[in-house]
Amino acid sequence: MKTFLGILAVIGILAVRLAIIMVIACLVAAWLCDIDSNKTYSWYSGIWHGLFCVPNWIRSFFNGDVLCKANDYTSAYNFWWWVTFISSLLGILGSGKKNY
Repeated sequence: MKTFLGILAVIGILAVRLAIIMVIACLVAAWLCDIDSNKTYSWYSGIWHGLFCVPNWIRSFFNGDVLCKANDYTSAYNFWWWVTFISSLLGILGSGKKNY
C-alpha cells in the first residue's frame, strides 16, 4: 500500500510540474507569438510559430481565436514551420530521457 501511495505521489508531483511548465509556455506564447489571422507570414515567422505551436494549441482550447499556424503564408513559412514543429515535438518527447 505504501508503494502505491508513493507512486501516486510521484505521478502527482510530475503532473503539477508539467502543468506549471505548460502554463508558463502558454503565457510566453501569448506574449511573444500571437498569430494574426489577417497577416501573411514568411519563413522566419514559420520558425517562430512552429516553435510555439504546442502552447498555442493548448491556448486554443480556452480561446477559439488562437491559431497554431497562420492562415496566409509563403511556402518557405510552411517548410520551416514543419521543420521547427517536428523538431520541437522530438525535443519534448526526448526531454525525459537521461544519458548516464
